[in-house]
Formats: sequence, structure tokens, C-alpha cells
Amino acid sequence: MVALRTTVASLFLLVAACGVGEVPLPGGTTTDAGGGGGGTGAQTFLSQVKPLLARCDGCHAGGQPPNFTSFDTLAATYKTKPGANNVLVTHVGDGLLHNGTPYFSTQEKAAVAGWINSLP
Repeated sequence: MVALRTTVASLFLLVAACGVGEVPLPGGTTTDAGGGGGGTGAQTFLSQVKPLLARCDGCHAGGQPPNFTSFDTLAATYKTKPGANNVLVTHVGDGLLHNGTPYFSTQEKAAVAGWINSLP
């Protein structure tokens, strides 16, 4: 359990640090100062949300709906604002189990809600 909490805390810190080095561009998009690009829903999904959903891949990587494999396969329901009311954030209580897998913690839900709110 301690290892799981440490891993979750590390993932949260990693996700929180993803915005470091982003430079605003004309038109409201951003690019990574390291040249990696960024700013689109698909790119931020891969960097900010997909790592959190990795634990869900056993069921939701194309087999059982919803499909969490990519931004493009993610149904509109999971991209609908406001983030605090989105099903990804409200589906299961903080840290409880969903089909035997730990659901998002409060910090992870905040990160997902922030990503949803940042979508165009």
C-alpha cells in the first residue's frame, strides 16, 4: 500500500510539472521549451491524463467501453466541461475501488478536471 501511495504521489508530481517550460504562442497554443510541441487536446491527453488511466487499461484499452487508448477514441462525454462535473471526476469516490482497481485520488481528479477545462 505504501508503494502504491508513493507511485501515485510521484505520478501527481510528474503531471503537475508537465506545464513547466511551456511557452505561449500566438493563437493561445503552447510549445514545450525543449521543442517537443504541445497544447492540443491529444498531446496533453498523452502527457497528463493517459498516465493516470494506465491502471484502467486492463479493461478500457479497446475491449470494454469506454475506450481510453487515445484522445481520438475518448468519447465526447469524457471531454465535456466543466471538469469538476465530468464523469471521469465524479464516477467513483476518491481512492475507492472500481472493479478492483483504485480510482483517482483527489489530486488526480483535480489534474483530470484541469485538463478537461483546458480543452478548446
